[in-house]
Amino acid sequence: MDSASAYLVRMEVQNFAVLPPLLRGARLAAKLSQKAVAVQLEIDQSHWCGIEKGRRPLPREGALQRFAVLVRATASAAEEMHWAAAHDRIVAQALKEKMPEPAVALLSKCLRAARVLSTTELQGLLATVDSAIASKQELQHLARRARSANEEAAMQK
Repeated sequence: MDSASAYLVRMEVQNFAVLPPLLRGARLAAKLSQKAVAVQLEIDQSHWCGIEKGRRPLPREGALQRFAVLVRATASAAEEMHWAAAHDRIVAQALKEKMPEPAVALLSKCLRAARVLSTTELQGLLATVDSAIASKQELQHLARRARSANEEAAMQK
């Protein structure tokens, strides 16, 4: 992918990114400047600023773990950050593959649902999605039959 496309993907991720606001909130709660975080993570301050704005990717997991320690994140907050990083990587890949934006939005919401819904609720959601797919397939089948019938009627005239 050329750099212009990569830039656009990063920009689009901002619409779906979950991690950047978590990072900013944790940094502010710890009363740390962007510069202090960047120094500790051994990256440029402008790079850290881009990470917090969703414009730049976070260096791999080690950086996220070091950040969690730096801001003294609770175990649940650190887990939330790791989940958010995984979410954002999946969404970025979907955008990179040029999935339509509504499909990416659905993917993002499904990832979020998987995080908060119970197994029973997820099974109900899956059943609803399966029903929607089956309905779409049935409508397509009926439309094909109607076209065939119309073509037959036109040929008989």
